[in-house]
Amino acid sequence: MSQPGSHHNCDIAIVGGGMVGSLLALTLAAQQQRLQQAGCQPWRITVLERSASSPQKPSADAPLAGRTTALSASTCQHLEQLGLWGNLQAQCAAISTIHVSERGSCGLTHLRTAENQLEAFGYVVENALLLAELRAAISAAAIDWRAPAQVEQMVAGGEQQRLILGDGEIAASLVVSAEGANSALLAGLGIRSERTDYQQQAIIANLALAQPHNGVAYERFDRAGPMALLPLTSQQGVHRTALVWTHAEGDEQRWIEASDAEFCREIERLFGERIGGVTAVGERRAFGLALQRSSEQVRRGLVVLGNAAHALHPVAGQGFNLSVRDVAALAEELLRARLAGDSPSELSTLQRYQQRQQSDQQQTILFSDLLPKLFSSRLPGVAALRRSGLAAMDLLPPLRQRFAQFGMGSDRGAEQ
Repeated sequence: MSQPGSHHNCDIAIVGGGMVGSLLALTLAAQQQRLQQAGCQPWRITVLERSASSPQKPSADAPLAGRTTALSASTCQHLEQLGLWGNLQAQCAAISTIHVSERGSCGLTHLRTAENQLEAFGYVVENALLLAELRAAISAAAIDWRAPAQVEQMVAGGEQQRLILGDGEIAASLVVSAEGANSALLAGLGIRSERTDYQQQAIIANLALAQPHNGVAYERFDRAGPMALLPLTSQQGVHRTALVWTHAEGDEQRWIEASDAEFCREIERLFGERIGGVTAVGERRAFGLALQRSSEQVRRGLVVLGNAAHALHPVAGQGFNLSVRDVAALAEELLRARLAGDSPSELSTLQRYQQRQQSDQQQTILFSDLLPKLFSSRLPGVAALRRSGLAAMDLLPPLRQRFAQFGMGSDRGAEQ
């Protein structure tokens, strides 16, 4: 790792060292041996991260702090291919059952791993833990990490793109923007963020339960909005779960300001006896929900990844997993180009990546967009449809399996 310098050249500059940017850097670094065996120059990879701070693993003294992410089966497989899953798996909670229900309705379904011959549908990890593992792997790899590094401007130049930093510049064949939604860099290039506001706020918090969750993830649809409870590993005897609770805009403030006891009682009431008692809640935060998509994902010498490319409704837990599949597809197309002697800046290479991921992105965005709308609609016909759909899933194993496969990201390869 190093500090930004006045001049620097590389093959691929990744702007943003969060989970998506770090994962792309490690995926490209894992190709080095194959490139050398083929007589090709290894990638020169630079990651530009604006924050100088290092991620800290969760503290045992604050078991209910921090944000979490659900990892699909395909994401876990990608981490395993990079040699990262061995350390992470023991620190993640496996999802063995998915319980989907609508409050005030008899419609519900259970998705179980036994029906799919799986060890788990996926796992839930604390973001700080995943980031710490990714950063440790980057430190051990042939990756140039530069922080703090604030990219002020990109000047496109065909084979070489110039990134203007506060104290110098970097020339790269390919620039990857992975710095999250509302990127100033992309705005400066005229790439818009197209936003559809759900007019909802999501409250996120970690909860302590009176009894073990047994690996059950809950998707609960209430008049106020969809809710999810995701299992977390136990810490010092505390049975933990992660909550995502959506509200119409303006309604969330009551529950942000409520006492811990009142908040816990309300979660118990909404989920019922199935989760047992809620004994404590960690820090509560709320953020606005919207579907955001970049007006462009590729240009010559530029790729947009992660939330900068597509930010989804969180209730379906698809956003990060879709980005991981994007990372895998982009890395494979870049490797193919390198082995053929082509520059990573070539538009044809980047368009192949975009075409390859187009169906996956469209289906995942559609699913993540329609699911909360379907369950929030009060129209009688829609209400009857979703209740019959839940009943049908509970009665028909093949339908449950298909629903589970979508969430796991396990069948994308057949569509590409």
